[in-house]
Amino acid sequence: MRVFLLLILLAVEAVAGPAATKKALSKRAEAQSLVDSVLDGTGNPNNVVNRLRYLGEEAYGAHERASTGPREPVVEKRRAIAQVLAGLAQATGEAALVAMVVDEDGAVRMFAAQGLGRVKSRAGGPKLSAALADASVGVRRAAAQALGMLGDPRYGAALLKAARVEDDPETRASMLLS
Repeated sequence: MRVFLLLILLAVEAVAGPAATKKALSKRAEAQSLVDSVLDGTGNPNNVVNRLRYLGEEAYGAHERASTGPREPVVEKRRAIAQVLAGLAQATGEAALVAMVVDEDGAVRMFAAQGLGRVKSRAGGPKLSAALADASVGVRRAAAQALGMLGDPRYGAALLKAARVEDDPETRASMLLS
């Protein structure tokens, strides 16, 4: 994939000139540094998302982190990856978010649910519906809001059923609004 991108950048240089290519390479190098900072623990996920958006490298960042997210053994890194993928809201991160919505860590599940809603993931709908019964109130609330973002009436019955047994008033309200 990286070889393909390099070939595209070289083709751009031939058309646009060396200044445009230098700028594109610089943006990609900065984007790579940002996504690497998520894994090494030096990058604040919110800052990484904002900078990738500024650079216009959201899809690249999501693609790079999606490949490592669900397999990452360190929970803090999985949390950061899930937060970045949720913030970038790119289709290239959807599969990783679907896998992460059933993670053992509640924060990872919550970020994954938020991301699935932002991506409007049809594939994540059944897992989001199941997450309405999660042990963590944050996951239940994020799953309800994500299902609302999907706008799919098939999940209305599951939301109403979950709202009937929900103890947290804010989460119940999210379920009913969704």
